[in-house]
Amino acid sequence: MTKAQKISIDEIHLQNVTLKLFGRSAILQSVDISLPMDQILVIESSNTQNAVCFLQFLAGRLNSESGQILWNGQDVFSDDEDWNLQSALSSYFENHFFDKNRTVMNVIEQSGFLEEQYDIIDLFEFEKIKITRLTDLTYELQKVIFLIQSALINSQILILEDPAVGISEFHWLQFLDLIQYQQRRGFLRHIYITNNHPTALRHIAYNKVFIEDGLIYFDENAGYKKASHF
Repeated sequence: MTKAQKISIDEIHLQNVTLKLFGRSAILQSVDISLPMDQILVIESSNTQNAVCFLQFLAGRLNSESGQILWNGQDVFSDDEDWNLQSALSSYFENHFFDKNRTVMNVIEQSGFLEEQYDIIDLFEFEKIKITRLTDLTYELQKVIFLIQSALINSQILILEDPAVGISEFHWLQFLDLIQYQQRRGFLRHIYITNNHPTALRHIAYNKVFIEDGLIYFDENAGYKKASHF
């Protein structure tokens, strides 16, 4: 059994992190902070791309100029560590390459999820398209399928770029139900998202993190110490 399958991720700490993109001001500058845990955090910035870059950094898809991410005091993205990251972290990013030649059922089954436990096909009304290749579906349905796949992986951390943008309220609410189901099973404890949807957040309990001028800070009005589960 791998470390990621055994470990309970109880602390995510940014240790002296400087995060930059070439030719731009620092997204983070020498930041040392522990992120709030066991809740949904919405990452906001006046430069929306900075918020997305921060999520990419948390997901191990973007390297920092200096510093590191520590899970329970350990550098999870170090080549010296033997982590099964997929068992600990799952994500959805808009511009990530996905194989769209697979069918809806191919994508769902790849997660290893048992359909008899939670009838994805019925709840999302996918019966008519379950053997359809994703390349033949609308953008909305493609996105919903890949969002579902990210939530079906039994990870502790879920990272999502603008998950509600471009999908219907019906599918958004069904997706939130799936997340809630996974949380009852002990997964998806820590959720980090960006959000550019005008009404999506009314359906969830959340707190905000702001990234500006190389700093990261919490919205005092949000009361980030409160319980923030679905």
